[in-house]
Amino acid sequence: NTYLLEVIKALKPDERQDAALFLASPYFNRGGNAKELSKLFTIILNSAPAFEEESLIKERVYQQIYPNQNFVQGKLEKLMADLNKLLRIFCLTNQYFSEHNEAQIQIDWAAWLRERGQSERSRQVVTKLKGSEFQSQTESLKKYRTHLRIAEEEHEWESTHNQAKGDLHIPSLISCLDVYYYNYRA
Repeated sequence: NTYLLEVIKALKPDERQDAALFLASPYFNRGGNAKELSKLFTIILNSAPAFEEESLIKERVYQQIYPNQNFVQGKLEKLMADLNKLLRIFCLTNQYFSEHNEAQIQIDWAAWLRERGQSERSRQVVTKLKGSEFQSQTESLKKYRTHLRIAEEEHEWESTHNQAKGDLHIPSLISCLDVYYYNYRA
């Protein structure tokens, strides 16, 4: 499966080590073939950095994963597809929890708190985020998107807690949407 190899080749050496830990975690790799997935990943890593075809011949890899068993067509392909799926989850998880995504994580945390009935905690997270160093970032599309997400969360909070009358943060939401859209088009 060349796609799987391309994904593994794209991983940096430290990410490959982290991916091995990820695959060893029963929280993420909890299927009936968890051990086989880890073993397949290790076999592929052992062929790095050249990833020579000779060491990755299907029948040879199959025998390393399933010793003393006859080759079953499609079984290794299914395992590779599952490994590819887990590596995609690993990569996206790493990207989401990276340092440069802290504002997005805080917005998502505020939304989770609000949805679970922790409105005041949610409000505190948004207020803290609005006053954070994120606000001093240079102008960028990412900054405008984050402002929009904060305005969306404030609107959601106000919609839930609006007692009598108020603007529900709609003007702020529209303004942030306008700025984001204008810069997105540019």
